[in-house]
Amino acid sequence: MAPSQNSQLQRFEANIHDVFSFTRAEYLINDDGDFDLYTLRFIDPQYQIAKSAQHDRGDHRRLKPAVAPILVAYSDHFMRGTFSSHISYLHFVYPAGKQLTHKVLNTDITVNQVPGQMNALRFRQERDVPDNWVANTYWVLTDQHGTEYKIQFTSEDNANLIGIARYPG
Repeated sequence: MAPSQNSQLQRFEANIHDVFSFTRAEYLINDDGDFDLYTLRFIDPQYQIAKSAQHDRGDHRRLKPAVAPILVAYSDHFMRGTFSSHISYLHFVYPAGKQLTHKVLNTDITVNQVPGQMNALRFRQERDVPDNWVANTYWVLTDQHGTEYKIQFTSEDNANLIGIARYPG
């Protein structure tokens, strides 16, 4: 491993947010549902996510995906100030790769528009919560130099947000 790659990995192990940027674009569709599209990328533009694979730790359940290739997170009845409605929050993570477009509530959502980046989707809809749910999901990301970074996508703010964290794996 070259010195700069070793330094990159050391920064990642100290603080994931020193190496990765995880940004959110918020979309309000209507009162019945909305979504946020997140982008995960290296802060240093010389690095790219060359490969991403979900790492099955065996401590969570997977559901058959509704929209995305891989369903990752959480559903809940919770919405601030609302006790009569059923609210579901669904989180999806898309592996780095080819561009995909999905239609959600009559809105086209395109992921993987930029090579070397990953996307995650948080979708809120008024509907009954599914019987099953899954928690954090774990991924191994590989940069173009072959260095691996183990991360997890987390559920935050009662599932209204998606976060990232490093995990020792």
